[in-house]
Amino acid sequence: MSCKRGKYPKKLASDCSPVEQSFSLKKIIWDAFPIYLAYGMAPDEYWRGNPYLAISYREAYKLKQEIKNNDAWLQGLYVYNAFSVVEYNLNKKKSQKAKDYLDKPIDLWKKPEPKTREEAIAAGIAELQALTMRWESTHGRSN
Repeated sequence: MSCKRGKYPKKLASDCSPVEQSFSLKKIIWDAFPIYLAYGMAPDEYWRGNPYLAISYREAYKLKQEIKNNDAWLQGLYVYNAFSVVEYNLNKKKSQKAKDYLDKPIDLWKKPEPKTREEAIAAGIAELQALTMRWESTHGRSN
């Protein structure tokens, strides 16, 4: 007893009897089990826990992968900087001063501070104008 096939390569649930539908759902659940174990979910949580917990594990896994990707990118930035310094020092003229590698880590959270009061005011005005333009583009101009 098997599902009749339509013109599509996959079997559709509507093509199957209720017994075969429950079997296909069971197969889907068992096929997903190793994936959620890889996400870090405990077997007891998978089988007996809240189903929404599985979604949280999947989203947490995606965030971990994004963090790993960002770390790899930052490492590549440091390597790029190191090679740039070496390349410059190898090809510089004798009269040029040698460059040094970074003396401290790159501060990822620091925003550049405006140097004068006028620059701070100009930066604030530019931010407000950008905010106004975004507002008008999404909500329309109000007079």
